[in-house]
Amino acid sequence: MKWFRQRSNLSLRLARWLLVLWGATIWACPAPAAVPAPAVVTVVGLDAEGTPQRHGMGVILENGLVLCSISILGADGLAVIKTADGTLHLSKPPLWQDFLQGLCLLEVEGLAVSSPLQPAQGKWRPLLKVGLTVLTGKGPSLTEGTITGVLALSPRITLLKITSGDIQIMDGTPVFSGDGRLLGMYHDFADLRLCLALNSQDLPKKIQRREAGTSITATAPTPLPPEVYQAFWEGVAASLREDWSKAGEHFDAALKNEAVLPEAALGRGVARQHLKDNIGAILDCQKALKWEPGYALAYFWLGRAQEESGLLTEAATAYHRAKELAPDMREPWLHLGLLAYRGGKLATAKEFLQQVPDDFPQALEKWWRLGQIYLTEQRWEEAQEAFGHALSLRPNYLPALVERGKLLVKLGRPEEAIPLLEQAVAQQPQQTHIRYHLALAYHFSWRQAAAWEEYWKLRRQHSALAPRLAALLENQH
Repeated sequence: MKWFRQRSNLSLRLARWLLVLWGATIWACPAPAAVPAPAVVTVVGLDAEGTPQRHGMGVILENGLVLCSISILGADGLAVIKTADGTLHLSKPPLWQDFLQGLCLLEVEGLAVSSPLQPAQGKWRPLLKVGLTVLTGKGPSLTEGTITGVLALSPRITLLKITSGDIQIMDGTPVFSGDGRLLGMYHDFADLRLCLALNSQDLPKKIQRREAGTSITATAPTPLPPEVYQAFWEGVAASLREDWSKAGEHFDAALKNEAVLPEAALGRGVARQHLKDNIGAILDCQKALKWEPGYALAYFWLGRAQEESGLLTEAATAYHRAKELAPDMREPWLHLGLLAYRGGKLATAKEFLQQVPDDFPQALEKWWRLGQIYLTEQRWEEAQEAFGHALSLRPNYLPALVERGKLLVKLGRPEEAIPLLEQAVAQQPQQTHIRYHLALAYHFSWRQAAAWEEYWKLRRQHSALAPRLAALLENQH
């Protein structure tokens, strides 16, 4: 009965809705792109008396179903919807809500529009162009944005960092891929401005309709108190700032009162691992996996904490499980390679390390270790190429400067070695072994004066290498 009383009140306030719907405008300079019509709708949240509250946007997923941000709706979850043709519709209270991601699914009365829109599935990479929906004086339009970062936080949460210039983007703004598919919804959590990408399990897998077509039921995660979600997103924000102490505090608050939130358990575990509390990190990762057995990222961080604790066999098992669950995740490959390297299994280490792409943040470690493996195998040319790859990622990386310089001298290319070793000596002038190899490079390049200059510097440093160098320099070649 409450719903019918509210509906009567709503019908008396139609003029107010019209004012809000037609007047709620964000002026922008959109890129010349079309909104995937007729998918985008305007959503105005209403209170129990029918008074308009917040306005935003939603998208039609199929006849009668609109996906939008929970933040648009009032306490009673009521809204009025305006479709692309200007028609107004009332919604029923949300039939499905995911409070963690701030999403809800509305059943809208009289909505006969059939949208071809489908959520985009797949992998999202940085620098991918996307379309952000904005409201202009002529209705919804798209403006261009760019994905600048991707964080797969859990099986149900993928965060996309999007830049959009100076354009003001509303909470709950739909974000589309280049081919017009729905990527996700833009949100403001704590001090984060991120798009939450829609994964396959974000929406109800089974939406059951009666034959009359008037009722829809769907299941959603059991809601937790609002302060749990607030603490969780504050923890995510602190983690992205690498403020691990604060992140741990926020995630700890999110897990109070027996809250089942695997993402918060993992978040606290990651914070503890960075704070060198490896035992606490192991326990938190195990808790996250108890709640979400297919959580690849939790297996990876479990392995990290176990590796730091000296539990190398257990760490390898966790890394293997992580890469099985998420083959595109390269972190487990790197750490499996490092574990094999530490264990003297060089062929296995090489196999794992070669799976790490060059655009991976830790590719420097990959090439340095491969260079060391090639040195052990006496594959000199491949070793110097590996060190060269490391230097292409970090030109001032001292260990690679030295090793590549030494190898180039060994391979009869001292002229190429000189600038590398000069740069290394400039970084660490007190490292006498580097100066010794620079002198050798000068010597074999027929630059005897420069070689003797390095000898005298070694003498002043009281280096035991000075007599050895003198013996070489006195035997002119």
